[in-house]
Amino acid sequence: MRLQDGGLRESGRRSGKTIGRHCIAGLATIALLVALQESAAARAAPVEQGARQPGAQDGGVGIKVKSRKAVLFGNAKKSRTPATLDSAKALEATAEVRKIRDENIPKGSAQYSILMHKARRRLSKVLKKVALAEGRDCVVKKGAIRSNPNGLKVVDLTDSVVDALSGKGGADGGESGVDG
Repeated sequence: MRLQDGGLRESGRRSGKTIGRHCIAGLATIALLVALQESAAARAAPVEQGARQPGAQDGGVGIKVKSRKAVLFGNAKKSRTPATLDSAKALEATAEVRKIRDENIPKGSAQYSILMHKARRRLSKVLKKVALAEGRDCVVKKGAIRSNPNGLKVVDLTDSVVDALSGKGGADGGESGVDG
């Protein structure tokens, strides 16, 4: 393209349509850049006093745990209503672990491994149902909370889960499912 007589003139192989497409693409790019700058400026703008920040709700969000393996249900970092569980006590309440104990099934045997797998799976299902029924979005092992920087109220669900597993709580944990 060359500038002639105060205006643009086509030269070479480009047609007017090609030049028009390039202009439209350029304008779209500029509009996108402006929009990105405006959104970045809006995010960087100081929050007005009394305005709520995204994610903030009555004391903040999240707890910190000692290990990711300690989280039994939910997401500790995003939790608003955390709870704890004594997992050893809850496992003892399952029909599978009672069978292992009553029949003295040796640790390391195939039957022991199968029953423990079933017990953990049952505990996980019942724990999820109880946690959701009680309005909890995260459950961690008892003693695994390293810090609670936002002062969230942490509830112990052990008794509720044990009741559900033993058939007292109404969750499906009361069905034994163990062949005996």
